[in-house]
Amino acid sequence: MVFLGWPGGAVTLVLSWLISLYTLHQLCDLHEFNDRRFNRYHELGVYAFGKVWGNIAVITPQLIVMVGLGITYTVTGGQSLKRFWAIVCHKGADGTCATDFGLSAWIIVFTGVHLFLIQCPNFNSLRPVSLLAAIMSMGYSTIAVGGSIKAGKQPGAEYNLNGYSTGAGILNVFNSLGIVAFAYGGALDKSQENPKGV
Repeated sequence: MVFLGWPGGAVTLVLSWLISLYTLHQLCDLHEFNDRRFNRYHELGVYAFGKVWGNIAVITPQLIVMVGLGITYTVTGGQSLKRFWAIVCHKGADGTCATDFGLSAWIIVFTGVHLFLIQCPNFNSLRPVSLLAAIMSMGYSTIAVGGSIKAGKQPGAEYNLNGYSTGAGILNVFNSLGIVAFAYGGALDKSQENPKGV
């Protein structure tokens, strides 16, 4: 919203949602086509573009998105665990944790938890985890919006983009669009298991 402005940011979010909804609707419509059933994106890509180009057109973007999501979520999870430890740990006289671990250690802990969870034979058994994640996401959003509304405009705060060069502004607009695309990136991969259930 900062780099696109409120109107541009709101329009971008709504358009991204509509595009995502439309493409998922198309996938559901193409789930069965000419008496052939397509259960995966790459099957649909192979049917549309041929074996080589279909796999390249589908698998390459999926790998880019999934690797990026995996790295981002793992680092963010490690940072969250480190922050949580800083809040709950026993603090010494100087106010710092008696035992302090680096970010790499917390990333390894987070990865270890993931390695344990992926051993579950049926991901449907993780529904309570997904429900908890959805509740927490709604909670974070509510806290952020409510806190911002309650705080109001702070005296002396600058909300404009003065000082940014034209080039930096353009790059920040693309960065904003990338963040929005990243937010919807995981939805495409998650819908592959059961396109009709989307």
